[in-house]
Formats: sequence, structure tokens, C-alpha cells
Amino acid sequence: NAFGIYSAERFSDANFVAVGSQGYIEEGSLNFLLDRYYVKLLCFDCGREAESTLILFAQIVVGRVNSPAKLPRLLQLFPRQGLINNSEKFVLHNFLGYRFLHHGYTASYKVDDLEFECFIAVGQSEEEAEAMLSSFLEAKNKENVARITLGYHLQDRYYDHVYLTREGNYLCGVMKIKDGAEEIGEKYLQDLTQALKSYGK
Repeated sequence: NAFGIYSAERFSDANFVAVGSQGYIEEGSLNFLLDRYYVKLLCFDCGREAESTLILFAQIVVGRVNSPAKLPRLLQLFPRQGLINNSEKFVLHNFLGYRFLHHGYTASYKVDDLEFECFIAVGQSEEEAEAMLSSFLEAKNKENVARITLGYHLQDRYYDHVYLTREGNYLCGVMKIKDGAEEIGEKYLQDLTQALKSYGK
């Protein structure tokens, strides 16, 4: 949840600093993530010393919290090719706008001129993940849903071409694929599926 709030407030091109798991500095403020903590520091009327003062205090906080400086492990499963740095986000409830989807991670990509997203939603069990998949497909016009080798393909007014499947207790997919780039959607779905299969082994 700390990563969720942090990732919602940061920008991918922020002025990042090496504090905690990850941090960024803006005029008069330094925000950083440290394991399950999200720390926000403000420095009023600090003048030219603002950045050095904020970093000093942040390092003291890091030392006192004494937690591992790490990001959520699931972020490592997103394919690296085309990944927009620091675009990953986490949403606890109402993932993708659906109340039956939760604990969802997204990452943004750009391959040539195509911009799209990959996602992973975490179920507490394989049965719950299957129920999430069924509910998602049910929410769509079934005439637009087709079975493919890896799972399902559908077309959506908001997310364009969507490719998704269930792997264990995870629902994963690729969305915002434009006409003519369907092969990219299938490739990234395959990459996500393979990563989830080996996750935790």
C-alpha cells in the first residue's frame, strides 16, 4: 500500500535520489519509499540548503527505520523491453475500475510508436483469480471475446485490444494495443505468463 500511494504521486521523470527503496526530490520536499513505509519530508525557508538538509534528514530516518530498501517483488516480473522507467503503479481496490479486481500492478511501455500497458492482479487463490477472470470477461460484450492459445483476446472501447489469462492465483494481461500491433500484445502476454510460472520457484 505504501508503494501504491508513492507510485501514484511520483512522475516517471522525477528528480530521483538514492534514499530508501526509491525517492525523489522537488522544491522544498523529499518523498521516499522504504519497505512498507512512505515518508514525506518538507523543508520550509531552507534556501540553498534545502536539498542537502532534506537528504540528511532522510538518511537519518532510513537508519532508524532499519528496514530493507526494496521495491515489491512482483515488479520484477514485468518484461524489461520497452518498459518506461518508474511507470509501475499499484492499486489496492477497484483495479481498472472494477470492484471485483484488486491488488493490481501496472507498468507502461513504449515500443516504436506504440504505447501500451501490462498488468498483474493478485488473487488469494487460484479459484479467486479464476473468478476475477470470469467476472472481467462477463463485464465485456461476449461477442468481442475470443479464445487464443494463451488465454483470451478482446476489443474494448477504452483499452483497445486486450490480451489476458490466468496463471496460478494471478490474472495478467496486456492492454491498449492498437490495430496492427496484435503480435506485440500476444508476445508480452506470453512473457508475463512465463515470468509468473517461474515466480517463487
